[in-house]
Amino acid sequence: MRPEAKTFRTKAGKEYVFLFSFAGIVAAEDAANASFSDLIAGAANSRVGYLAALIYGGLKACQPELTLADVWELMQSEDGTALGAAMWPAIEAAMPRRTGENPQKAGSGTGSRSSPSGAKKSSGRRTSGGKARAASPSSSKRQGEES
Repeated sequence: MRPEAKTFRTKAGKEYVFLFSFAGIVAAEDAANASFSDLIAGAANSRVGYLAALIYGGLKACQPELTLADVWELMQSEDGTALGAAMWPAIEAAMPRRTGENPQKAGSGTGSRSSPSGAKKSSGRRTSGGKARAASPSSSKRQGEES
C-alpha cells in the first residue's frame, strides 16, 4: 500500500486532504467497529455509517482535529455528495489493483471437477447377483424361538 493524498475543496473554499495510510484505515475501522473490507463493501451499498467512517479515516491523518461529528456535519452539508465521491479516488490511490507481471491468483473453485461432488466416479456397489443366501445356524435357531 502506498498512500497518496487527494484534496477536496468545499464550496465555501475550505480544503480537506484525504490520505488513506495505515493509521487512517485503523481510524476508519475503529470509528465503525468493522474491518476495512466491510467498510468498503458497506459504503458501496449505501451504508451511511460506513461511508462516514471511511471519510473520517481518510481525513483524520491530515486534519487531526477532525472528529466524527465534524464528518457527519460535512456529509449533511451541500458538499456531502461530493465529499463521498472524492473519497473513492483516495482509496484507489492507496490500494491500486494488481496488474502486470504478478496478477492475483485465482481462488479455489476454478477449473472443472471430476464429477459433480468433486470426487472421481467409482465402479459403484456390487450386488450379490440375486442369489439367495444360505441361512446361518444361529439365524434359524432364532426363528424357531420366535414361533
